[in-house]
Amino acid sequence: MGSSLIFQWGEASAFVNRSSATGWRLPEHAMRLPHQGIKPGSLVIKWTSGGVLRTATDNGQGDLQGAATGEINYASAALLLRPQFMIDAGGQFAIEYDYAVVINKNVAVTLDAGGYASITLDTVPAPGTVSVGWITVRNLSASSGASSGGTSASKNGGSGKFSYLPQVPPAPAPVITSRVPLSDGSTTGKYMAQGGTRASGGSVYIEVGATSSPTGNHYVPPDVDGVVWTDAEYTAGVKSIGGVEYRRWGA
Repeated sequence: MGSSLIFQWGEASAFVNRSSATGWRLPEHAMRLPHQGIKPGSLVIKWTSGGVLRTATDNGQGDLQGAATGEINYASAALLLRPQFMIDAGGQFAIEYDYAVVINKNVAVTLDAGGYASITLDTVPAPGTVSVGWITVRNLSASSGASSGGTSASKNGGSGKFSYLPQVPPAPAPVITSRVPLSDGSTTGKYMAQGGTRASGGSVYIEVGATSSPTGNHYVPPDVDGVVWTDAEYTAGVKSIGGVEYRRWGA
């Protein structure tokens, strides 16, 4: 007598557990890198999934391999990324690549009877780097209450624009190593780079800051050949490499 009764209940929530399901399409990321003229075989993409570092690279023919599939157009820098492992929540993709000067050439062509045109370039293009653009003929029509007009165009020739990387340039092309994020387009954040090895075993990754230049912000990793972190340095999360102090990624 005189005691209180406590009632508790909850509402049912409908859900479907798909953690072990198969056949679902993986997320895709489509973007354009800041620099055109990506050098074939130089693209490296890194991210963490479940705390494990995943890496994907290009095979030099425009396809991605490793922990992701996809395509890279070297001339236009258009990238399609399909990771096979979901990126961790709040994570970022770290992209490293080399790029060189792209040769642009405007050409006028005349089509043969079969509709083909022969074009002579100044140098031999590197495989997978040619990008072609041209203007097509558009048919216009007029409807009641409206009018439209246009200019006539010939279908047996015209002009277009070629972009490509030379296979054997007459002089070494300038190459810059860059690291850019895919999540928010920031160029001021810290990005993951190889930092050497740990004395007790395993690889170490470091934070690399942006370096400003007339062509933009670039992320240049240090030379870590032969760099070994002691257990004390690994625990402290800081090490001097080439006279510059770097923080361990995740420290």
